[in-house]
Amino acid sequence: MALKLNPNFGDAKYFYFSQCCAIAIEEYQNNRLDKVKLQYERAYKRGVIPDWAIEMGKNMLNLCDSNAILFTHGDFPLNICLFVQLHYDYRKDITIVPLALLESPSFTLALSNNVSSNIIRGLKTGLTKEQILDMHPYKWDTTIVSLPIPDSLIIKYSLSNGYKMDWLIEPDLTSNRVVAKINGERPHEHTYLSPTRAVLLNIIETNNWERPIYFTKTFETYYLAGLDKYFQNCGLISKLLPIKTDKTQWKVNVQILEKFVFETNLEKLKTIISNDQPRASGIIYLYSISYLTLADYYQSNNRKDEVQKIIDKYKQNLMIGFNSELEKKYLDGFEAMKK
Repeated sequence: MALKLNPNFGDAKYFYFSQCCAIAIEEYQNNRLDKVKLQYERAYKRGVIPDWAIEMGKNMLNLCDSNAILFTHGDFPLNICLFVQLHYDYRKDITIVPLALLESPSFTLALSNNVSSNIIRGLKTGLTKEQILDMHPYKWDTTIVSLPIPDSLIIKYSLSNGYKMDWLIEPDLTSNRVVAKINGERPHEHTYLSPTRAVLLNIIETNNWERPIYFTKTFETYYLAGLDKYFQNCGLISKLLPIKTDKTQWKVNVQILEKFVFETNLEKLKTIISNDQPRASGIIYLYSISYLTLADYYQSNNRKDEVQKIIDKYKQNLMIGFNSELEKKYLDGFEAMKK
């Protein structure tokens, strides 16, 4: 009804797209994969999927290595990446996983059952059907899980023989029940691992570095279960590495960022001015943050003279007049890096 009254009502477009995608996920969970694409096409024909978002979905997928797993957070990154995959048969080698849905047995079961699907590719979870259907909060204390690293990665990252990734996993749920099982022990609350975090752990372990793993830049730190310490910045997404990347040469993938900043065409971005979806449009500032990341790298590595190249691309691609005040603040930040 809202779209009939005002076909350009951005929030209405957003919710219509989200509703179609929710039905698509329901079809997927009910193993009706042939009907999933129909819901995305329904939204496309209704004109609610903006060109700037399609461009961004392609850019997110293009930053992934082949055969990748891409974890998403938020409706819009998930929906636009899945739409691009299904509508254009684009980067079907990538498995797109909305982390928040891993707590749903039907969704996780569908992921497990469609590892070889050419419609929506699943992945190995390492869980049986019975284990998935029996999902629940698991009693858990802060624990280090040591993940073996293949020789190829040990060589690539110059690690010592036998190196393992020690992932500190903290419980993310707490009950009001207070216990003390040992005489004299200080009473403490029961702590648990949520089904979401437990399945994420299982997927990471089961994957065993066979497929590269990425996360969209839309996550709140809470959901990442400490994995963000192992992230390499790749622009719109982060890649999971076997080492803690802070203050290392692996913190930023400079080659990927340079290709992204200097070679990626953002010709559709300006369409956001006439096709704004206020609940989702802020995602475009991931572009500006990516440019800033590269500029900061140049500044920190005595390459300030190269910051001007980023400024030129920023003016060309990102100063589009959508939010002139914010765009000017980013520009000021770049200019300051040259000093």
